[in-house]
Amino acid sequence: MTGKRILSGVAPGAIVAALLSSPATAQTASEGAATGGSAPIIVTAQRREQQLQDVPISVSAYSGSDLLDRQVGDLTNLTQIAPSVTFTQSTNALNSSVQIRGVGTSVFSSAVEPSVSFVVDGVVLSRQGQAFTDLIDIERIEVLRGPQSTLFGKNASAGVVNVVTQRPSNDFELQADFTIAEMDEYRARASVSGPITDTIGARLTGFYTDVGGHIDNQFDNREFNGSERWGLRGKLEFDITPTVNLLLIGDYRESDDACCMWQAREFNNPAFFVANPNITPSPTNREVNINAPLFNRTESWGVSAEANIDIGEHVLTSVTAYREWDFRNAIDVDGTPSLGVPGITGFDINNGETNIEQFTQEIRLTSPSGGVVEYILGAFYFDLNLDRLFTRKLCLAGLSAEACPQISVPPAPGFPPILPLSQSGFFNGDVENRNYAAFADVTVNIADNFRVIGGIRVLREELDVGLVRPLEPLFPGDAVLNAQIAPANIFVDEDGDGNLDPIVQNGSIRDTAVTGRAVVQYDFSPDANIYASYSRGYKGPTADVAFDPDFVPGDRSIFPTVAPETSNAYEVGFRSQALDGAFTFNVSAFLADYNNFQSQSFDAAAATFVLSNVGRVRTKGVEIEFSAQPSDRFNFSGGISYTDAEVRSFPNGQCFTPAALDPDCVNGVKDLAGARLPNSPTWRAILNARYDQPLSDSLTGFLQAGMRWQSDTQFSITQNPNTIQDGYAIVDASVGLTADDGRYTVTLFVRNLFDTNYTNFIFQDPVLTGQINLNQYAPRDADRYFGGSVRVRF
Repeated sequence: MTGKRILSGVAPGAIVAALLSSPATAQTASEGAATGGSAPIIVTAQRREQQLQDVPISVSAYSGSDLLDRQVGDLTNLTQIAPSVTFTQSTNALNSSVQIRGVGTSVFSSAVEPSVSFVVDGVVLSRQGQAFTDLIDIERIEVLRGPQSTLFGKNASAGVVNVVTQRPSNDFELQADFTIAEMDEYRARASVSGPITDTIGARLTGFYTDVGGHIDNQFDNREFNGSERWGLRGKLEFDITPTVNLLLIGDYRESDDACCMWQAREFNNPAFFVANPNITPSPTNREVNINAPLFNRTESWGVSAEANIDIGEHVLTSVTAYREWDFRNAIDVDGTPSLGVPGITGFDINNGETNIEQFTQEIRLTSPSGGVVEYILGAFYFDLNLDRLFTRKLCLAGLSAEACPQISVPPAPGFPPILPLSQSGFFNGDVENRNYAAFADVTVNIADNFRVIGGIRVLREELDVGLVRPLEPLFPGDAVLNAQIAPANIFVDEDGDGNLDPIVQNGSIRDTAVTGRAVVQYDFSPDANIYASYSRGYKGPTADVAFDPDFVPGDRSIFPTVAPETSNAYEVGFRSQALDGAFTFNVSAFLADYNNFQSQSFDAAAATFVLSNVGRVRTKGVEIEFSAQPSDRFNFSGGISYTDAEVRSFPNGQCFTPAALDPDCVNGVKDLAGARLPNSPTWRAILNARYDQPLSDSLTGFLQAGMRWQSDTQFSITQNPNTIQDGYAIVDASVGLTADDGRYTVTLFVRNLFDTNYTNFIFQDPVLTGQINLNQYAPRDADRYFGGSVRVRF
């Protein structure tokens, strides 16, 4: 029978019992069953409920309670608990990215889909930026590593982050937590849930976050890289009949982030110091000096309906969803107060607006578990409409956009006769993406302890893109940006009338592909198994929808296309547990080859980023994850990942800037074969430990510590030796009191206990490119800070 306790998702009662039954088991992280011999963790990594230890996939599961205990406030913080996950910060949410096993997507073109898919309550998100918000009322997060294109399909060529939020409860409950920390951090979250009638349940969740900036602006005392966010989510669950269940979800969120401004790390250009006399570039620099607006603002909402219908012993599942995401951002690219310093181009306006509308529909038929043959049959439809407006203004006099004179100066040698000081422009881009797919996944239980799994997905990808770059400035009186400056002249006289013409590009891409997987699994005992798998991933074709477009030789109206990215992955794994799950140990070895890997790098000659197929990329390595509870009072868990992620073939790669210092650069390009993928440290390790001490019949004290360590990291695919972050270790700790009935928990915590400085991105300055001039993004916890939280449950 279908009901609130037996759905395609996980039953709320089972999860609460497994993960929140005691202070000790609430800390379960990483793979493995719940500690202390309690009920095993249930996941849906194969689109049906299974015990985590039985799943022949590299998957980690983290409970909502564990996320709260570790101060994992949003999905960008997954790096704190998942050893195979890294995060690359950029100027805004649309360009930032999550990588799994060294593979991800960090590009400027709005037509490119991510390699790591984010799925929230069964709904795939078209862009990762939609998921970079506060985690509230979470039941669990599953991190699936390696290609998952068979069952999850869209955007899953490198992995999936599957987020499951709490369903309405059978009994009334109220949950709330409040956090206050240094640097003006305030967080409040609450949810209320319970039955309305015997067959209708409801849940309402809300949050408000106000995080002060940790980067000081000398120009006007603004604080940057902070955020203010709020949101609501409501759920209604109906047991329409004993065999029909319907879950309706609606959510709304807003954010207004003063983000994301980089900091000067190392500069050799004298003009920088003239413009910023009180800035000292260094790895510990937390100051900037800019005059232009800086913001990332989003508004998003969505609705979904999940229906589960029992058809005999089978379950028919339908998930229908519609979402919108509106995003605006602005950044001061020149990084100065725009005071007219010679050698610095004023670049105060570099603003964008993105509007996303997406509709998804998935239908699955799931057979009962336990038979000789188990199967899932499904169909999927995805429809995306994305509009992108981007505006840009330069001032060759180095002044602000408002102060820049609309005059011309004598030309430099080789330039056209007019060289305007004030130049601006804009473009409109639109992307329409449709994906149709049918899939099947079959498990044949040859014996009680031996099974073979085969899956296939047939998909059709349709992409229509358009771009208009008008031959008119953003502001009356300005020159048109790039219209009158060689060699970056992108406008030409196409019709031969003696006048330059606007750029109008349109393109349509159609592709059909087949992905699949094959798995064999053998159980040595109920507590140990081994598996081997092959999987094929797919990431759709795309085009470079950007401010500085690329062209097809001979026809400037057609988009140059970027081929689909495909992957072939191989994995073997061993999973084990002992003493009813009190101890777990899992290890996997993997190798994945990516063909036509989609990436970008900076073309200094054209002063723009170029999107292309890198060629071939390989990632291989070993992952170990473990958990143990030696006693009722003490438990620990962790993981180690070794990842060798490198370019196998990229004969015409970009040189790093300045190219004169790149010893491998020949005629502006170099062979990048053997280069490490950006932000893919060879080693990462995570360890978490907790000790509970009863203080009375109703009160328990606890002490918890977590450590994450990683080796050196290269942030540039060009292999710039100056964009390497040395290895580092971060230790977090907390101490607190909790009521034995779980109703109250008070915690004091410290992030980065030993005040270890680090950065999560280093890059060459986009304006001062002629010398080694480096910027960085220092995260909030690159400096030690303290805080406290209170949680209540009724």
